[in-house]
Amino acid sequence: MSAPATAVDPAHHPALSPRPRILPLSPRPSLHLRSRGPLFAAAASLAVACALSTERAPEPTRGGVAAWLGAAADVTVADDAYVWEASRGVATDALWGRDVLFLGASGDGWRDVYRARVRVWPSGELGAVRGFVRVTNTPLGDESGLVARGAFAAFATRWQGRVVRVELLELASPQHTGGLLEAARGLFGEPPVPRRTDLGLSRPEEAFSMELRADALVLSLGPAKEPAALFLPSKRLDPGRQGEGLHRTDPESPAPTDLLAGLGARLPFFGQTTGPLPRPTPRPLAPPSSAESGFPPAPLTAPLGEPWPGEGAWATLQESALPGAPPPIVSTFVRVDSSDPEAPIHLVVLDTRQLAVGYEAGRDTDSRTGAVGRAKARASAQARATWNGGGPAGSVGIVASGVPLSPPVADAPTIAVDSGGDVRFGAFTAAWFGEPWGARQSARALVSHGAAVPSDDQRAIPRSALGRTQQGHLVFAAAPRATPESLARALVLAGVSSAQELRSGPGALGFSAFSSDPSTPPTDLDGALPWAGRGLVTDSEGDFFFAHPRDPLAAIPPWEGSPFTPSPGRQPNPSWLPGVFEARSERLGTGLTLWLFAADRYEIVLRAGAREPRRKEASALAEVLPDELAARSLARLGLGIGPRRGGPALVVDGLATKPPRREGAVLLVTPEGAMSVVAGEGWDVPAGGSAAEVPLLADNGILLREARTIGRRRDRGALCQRDDGALLVAAARFDSNEVTAGALVELGCQRVVGLERGNERDASATRANDGATLPTTADDSALWVLGRASTAGRATESP
Repeated sequence: MSAPATAVDPAHHPALSPRPRILPLSPRPSLHLRSRGPLFAAAASLAVACALSTERAPEPTRGGVAAWLGAAADVTVADDAYVWEASRGVATDALWGRDVLFLGASGDGWRDVYRARVRVWPSGELGAVRGFVRVTNTPLGDESGLVARGAFAAFATRWQGRVVRVELLELASPQHTGGLLEAARGLFGEPPVPRRTDLGLSRPEEAFSMELRADALVLSLGPAKEPAALFLPSKRLDPGRQGEGLHRTDPESPAPTDLLAGLGARLPFFGQTTGPLPRPTPRPLAPPSSAESGFPPAPLTAPLGEPWPGEGAWATLQESALPGAPPPIVSTFVRVDSSDPEAPIHLVVLDTRQLAVGYEAGRDTDSRTGAVGRAKARASAQARATWNGGGPAGSVGIVASGVPLSPPVADAPTIAVDSGGDVRFGAFTAAWFGEPWGARQSARALVSHGAAVPSDDQRAIPRSALGRTQQGHLVFAAAPRATPESLARALVLAGVSSAQELRSGPGALGFSAFSSDPSTPPTDLDGALPWAGRGLVTDSEGDFFFAHPRDPLAAIPPWEGSPFTPSPGRQPNPSWLPGVFEARSERLGTGLTLWLFAADRYEIVLRAGAREPRRKEASALAEVLPDELAARSLARLGLGIGPRRGGPALVVDGLATKPPRREGAVLLVTPEGAMSVVAGEGWDVPAGGSAAEVPLLADNGILLREARTIGRRRDRGALCQRDDGALLVAAARFDSNEVTAGALVELGCQRVVGLERGNERDASATRANDGATLPTTADDSALWVLGRASTAGRATESP
């Protein structure tokens, strides 16, 4: 017989109780804690043991420490390629760690800067590397010359053996501040990336040294050891003779990644803007184009029926600084997408005859070589407009001031800017682009040879693009909401033959125009485009373009004479755009006159003199300049008359006075009027062209003995053609060619020839005045300089 079941009280059984069991407090808490003391001590000891556990200490040599640091970061560290930062105290160095900077080379041999946190015991023995961080990442650049002193460190970055950047690190100021992730990294021993200041060199130097002093980072640049300094802690830069060739940039911490922006780059339904957009405010209309001005373009026909006020009509965005000239920047807007008729696309056209274009890489643009972009346009450029490039991030090629941040990629859509401010478009090839002064490659071409390029991207998001018209002017297009197809259609409607996308998605994009009066605020293209003059009135984090007044004398170096000014004689069309300039000087007791004919504003015609000796076969040698050409004459440069025996040859329109000797120098003229100055035997007269053998007075920028040969005091002339295509002519009365040739060499000419053909006659260099016509024939042979009208712009595209 079984025993009776015993009743269980749920209130006294933890498994069955509906409430947690509450134990009474100990009447003596100290005894309770004391009883658990061994457990707490064991746990604390284990924690300290884990925290202070060490790897095997490196060999106490510089080579041993370098190899130990390299093993921790999986790089190669040279014996002299690390510097210790200042100690923060014995206890802190042992428990928290002391920081060390070192140069680590990966498999390709290029070095980057790393920062590690290492425990250092009071005895000086090294403990564990708690963590490390990569400070720089320049796959094509090589960091070198690492130095540290107090709260600062510095190093230089070389690309192809030349220094392109000097970077100052503020060791006590982290680049990233705050945030849970940064706190966690610090807890586990990873040192922060220091805040940095970059010094970029537009003229990379092979010869370089630097010294980090207590009050300044002092640089010595180039073979001449030109000094420059970055003062501490204010970071004021004294560039010395480098001028704007050495610039300071303070990169900012990258902004946190926008989740929606990241998704918008991958999924078509993210990142699209919706809702109504404000209608553009009509601006004052630009005067219509004339036959002489050729600008602005013809009004655009609105493709979506009834136009909005101002739609398709070109409005003045900026007044011209040249009297009588049309406005150099005009704008309008059009709507081209019938599925989104409330989304206007803004168009801006720039007259590249009046405006030159510059390009800068921006403050935070990715750099594979270590070169540094500028956050603002050069002060010397006097920028009149600025607009966005592609942004700070991107894997396409970027070149600024002749230095690649990322080398150009073959066949990628490219916009290139040369040092003279001209722009080229096309797929990148070395044959077409050479070594560009500035270049921005895009992942997407929108228009090619006048036709829109198809695209699978159907997102209606903020976008911008840059292209060229068939007349060679620039067109900037931007919209708060557009697809690549609609942007391309608007560009084709504006007569664009080639265009590339600049930026798409959220970010700073737009266009701002500036007055010559610095107190006048900029004129922004549209309030919905968040550009607001970046690169000029505010720093630009990414690459950007800017426009400034075109100066045909920009490449002329300073000289001892008066400055060049527009010549009072006849000018090529349009008359408001000077193409001939004049300057005067006093040299060796005689007066000197110089004329400069701007590149692409002149043509050359050679005519024989009535008394020019010739063979019977050349009796029909052309002597008279036709009236239609004489009406365009800017100057007549007499060449004298060649001796009857043994003199230099003259070829006019393919007919020669005698076989050329192919000695000395020769002026070659094509049937189209292009001239070149050559020397030596490797030349041929162009088919149907002209040539004149003349004395060589200077070569490679050095005066020759011929220039200093003393003779009869008479009128003398000399000319040269600069690398940029400008023609320089000098005239003076003297007993040698030293005055004329010497002035041209001073003005940057490499090869100078004399305007004479061996018979010691006075040179007759004469300018044409308005309303007067020069004699169309004379006894002596002559070069005629004819004006070339400028109706097309300076932007070109690859064939």
